[in-house]
Amino acid sequence: MRIKYDTWKKQLIVFSDNTKGDLKIIKTPSFGYGADYLTATINYKKNEITLLQSAVKISDEADLSPLEIEYCKPNSANLKITINLQDFFDKIFSGGSITSGNEVFDKKFTIKSSDSQLALSLFKEDRVQKLFLENSLLIFNVATEKGETTLKMKNMAKKLYTEEEMLYYLEEFKFIVNKIFE
Repeated sequence: MRIKYDTWKKQLIVFSDNTKGDLKIIKTPSFGYGADYLTATINYKKNEITLLQSAVKISDEADLSPLEIEYCKPNSANLKITINLQDFFDKIFSGGSITSGNEVFDKKFTIKSSDSQLALSLFKEDRVQKLFLENSLLIFNVATEKGETTLKMKNMAKKLYTEEEMLYYLEEFKFIVNKIFE
């Protein structure tokens, strides 16, 4: 989706100001166009939540990337969680996937985890199920490498997110962080 570059930039500045975040826009020039990478960092629970989105600028317009939200925390546990839309192979080879008890949710998503109890407590939550059911382009995973657990949530819709949408994703992401690290 192509939008006015200044509209995107202003939207992100307002969001960052309202969340008391630290906004950085990194420009990488190229022939005829350039890519700008937004990083809005928000302090949360002695760590940081980072929102990422890039824009390829063509004249005064820009093509946007998906919106990604990330949180990293030192952690010695080897935690892995993934949730995906079910595909043909998931339906055939469903062994090891976690079910939430919500038939609609379980038919749509495959959940795998190194900690099935934790994943079940997370994906049994109505608000987490609602988040994924209403946003079919949402990707979520948790992985631990070198003593650091990283949570990533990415909405694959390439669009200008309203401040309300970004705040909604941020609040739901904080809820998930709290459930995982409680």
